Amino acid sequence: MAAPIKDPKGYYRILGLPLDADEAAIKSAYRKKAMLLHPDLNKSPNAVAEFQRLNDAHHTLSDPRARRSYDTLAATPPPPPRDPPPQRPRSGAGSTSQSGTRARAGQSQAGQSQTGQQAGQQAGQQTGAAPPPPPPGQRGAPAPQACGACGKITAQPRFVILEKVTGRGLRVDREPITGVFCRRCAERYAFLASLHCWLKGWWAFPSGPFQTLSALWVNLRGGLKPPRQNSQLLLRQARAFLARGDRALAQGLADQALTLAPGPGQERASAEHMLNALGAEPGRRLRNVWSGPGSGFWLQLTPPVGIALVAGLIVLPWFGTPGPTTTANSITIPPPSPPLPAEPTREPDRDRAPIAPVTLPQGRIHSVAAPTVALRTGPGTQYEAAALAKRGTFLVVLEVDADGIWARAMTAQGLIGFVPLELLRPIAGEETPPDPKAKAPSDSAASLPPLPRTKPSEP
Repeated sequence: MAAPIKDPKGYYRILGLPLDADEAAIKSAYRKKAMLLHPDLNKSPNAVAEFQRLNDAHHTLSDPRARRSYDTLAATPPPPPRDPPPQRPRSGAGSTSQSGTRARAGQSQAGQSQTGQQAGQQAGQQTGAAPPPPPPGQRGAPAPQACGACGKITAQPRFVILEKVTGRGLRVDREPITGVFCRRCAERYAFLASLHCWLKGWWAFPSGPFQTLSALWVNLRGGLKPPRQNSQLLLRQARAFLARGDRALAQGLADQALTLAPGPGQERASAEHMLNALGAEPGRRLRNVWSGPGSGFWLQLTPPVGIALVAGLIVLPWFGTPGPTTTANSITIPPPSPPLPAEPTREPDRDRAPIAPVTLPQGRIHSVAAPTVALRTGPGTQYEAAALAKRGTFLVVLEVDADGIWARAMTAQGLIGFVPLELLRPIAGEETPPDPKAKAPSDSAASLPPLPRTKPSEP
C-alpha cells in the first residue's frame, strides 16, 4: 500500500511551516511571504502564479474547517495502481491452439525456473554460501550522478557547456565542452578552455577576436548551465539520496530543482510533487555551492590583468611630463628678486618738534640683533613699515634722535628708514675705508637732508 502524502498541494511548504503550526504562525508566515512574492516585488516570470498559490495556501490553512479537510486528505493514502485487464483469447481453432501452445510453454518455463531455484538453494546449503541479497525496496530509484571528470559523487552537480575557440587563418573552430561536472572540475575546465582561447583564439580573420571574446565571457561566468537539464539532474539526485535515506538532502535538492525549472512543465510538477510528499521542514535549506565567483573566476582574470600591467609599463613613460634637463657644465640661475618698495612720501608732521641730529662716528656699521626689524618712515611705531630687515643684516647708521631711541639707518640697497637703536649692535673695528675718489663719509652724512616726518596712518 502506498504511503500517504503529508502535504498534497504543498500549502505548508509554500508558507514554510510544519504540519502542526498554529494560527498565529500561519498569519505571520503569510505576511512575510506576501512581501517577497508580491508581483510588484517579485521579478520572476511566474510571480502571479506563485502569489496566487500563496493566497490559496493561506485561505485554506487559516480556515479551521478547510484545514481539517486538507489534513484529512493528506492522511488518506492514494489508491494503488490498477492492474491491466487480462486479454481475452480470440475465438477460432487457430487462436485456441496458439493459446494452448503458449500456456504449455509458460508452464514448462516456470517449471524450469523453479527447478533452477531449488537447485541453487540446495547448492548454497551444501557449500555454506549465503543466499543472494534481496532486491532493493525502491527499484525505480536511479543511482546518483557522478562527476564526468573526477568520478566523485556530489550532491549538486551541474550540466555545464564551456567554449573553446581556435583560430585557423580564415576559419574559426568553436568546440563546446559539455558534461556533468562538480564545482571544482568545472572551474578547472573553464580555466583551461579560457587559456586555450587566449593562446589560439585570436589568429583568425575577421571573426576570430569577436568569437574569442564571446567564448572568454562564457567561460568567465562558469559556462552555460541549461535550466531544464539541470532541473532534471537535481531531481535525479534527490530521488537517489532519498532512496539512501537522506531525507533532508533530498528535500534541498528538490527545492533547487523547483527553482531551476523553466516555467510550468514536467520538471516543475515533479519537483512540487516530491516536495509535497516529503513535507515542509522550515529552517533546513540547502546552500547552493554554485553561487558566487570561485577560484576559477579569479584565475581566468590573470591573463588580462597581466597584459594590462605590461601595456601600462610600456605606454606610461610616453605620456609622462619631461623634467628639466641639466648637463654637467650647466649653471642654474635663480630668477631675479622683485625690487623693494620705494619709500613713500609723507607730509611732515607739524605738531612734532624736529629731531636734533646727533652725529655718531661717521659711517659706523651696525647689524640687526633682533629676528626682524621694520624700517619705518618715521621715528615711532605708529609709522608704516617700508621694509623688513632680518637678523644679521648690515645697516649704516646716519643719525640718532635726541632721546637716543630711534636711529636713521640706510640699507645696502640704499633704502633709508628709522629703526629702534636698541635693536642694533655696532660692529667693533668695522669702519668703512676712506675712498680717495669719493667724498668723505662725514660730508655725505651731513649733506643728507632730514627725513620728512609724516602723520601716522589712520587705523
